[in-house]
Amino acid sequence: MSSAAETVSVKLSTSQLRHGISALVGLALGAFLVIKTNTLGQWAGYGLLAWGAYHAVWWIYTTATGAAALVVGPAQTQLPARSSRGPQATLPTSSLTAAYLLRHASPWNKAAPTLVIETGERAYLYPRDWFAGEADQRRIIDAIASHTGGAQDSAS
Repeated sequence: MSSAAETVSVKLSTSQLRHGISALVGLALGAFLVIKTNTLGQWAGYGLLAWGAYHAVWWIYTTATGAAALVVGPAQTQLPARSSRGPQATLPTSSLTAAYLLRHASPWNKAAPTLVIETGERAYLYPRDWFAGEADQRRIIDAIASHTGGAQDSAS
C-alpha cells in the first residue's frame, strides 16, 4: 500500500513484437502472392501488403517513441492515450472519481481485466496487455485510492 505523498509510475508495455511480426509476415506473404499467383491471389497479396505496411508503420512508431507511463502523484495524474508515448491527459489527482478492474464486462476488443480510471468527464480504459502484469494495474488502483481517499478494494 502506498502513502499519500508517494508518486507511483507504471511503464506500459508496447506491442513492438506483434507489430514487427505482423509487418514481416504481411509484407513477405503479400509480395509472394503478388509475384507468383493469378489475379485473385494478387488481390489477396495487395491486401496483405497493405496490412503489412500498416503494421510496419506502427512498429516504427512504437520503436521510435518507446513506452508511455501511467503516473499517479499527490497533485497530478498523467493518463496516456495509448501504450506508446504520445498524447496524454494531465489531470489533478483530486478529479479522479474511481479506479477499478473490469473483468467480465470488458469490451470485446480489449484484453480482460481492463483497468478503468474514471474522471468527472470521461473514463480511461487500459487493457491487461498494456501492463507487464496485473499487479501493475492493482498498484495504480491502490495509488489512486490512497490519493483520493477512496476504498482500496480492487476486486470487481
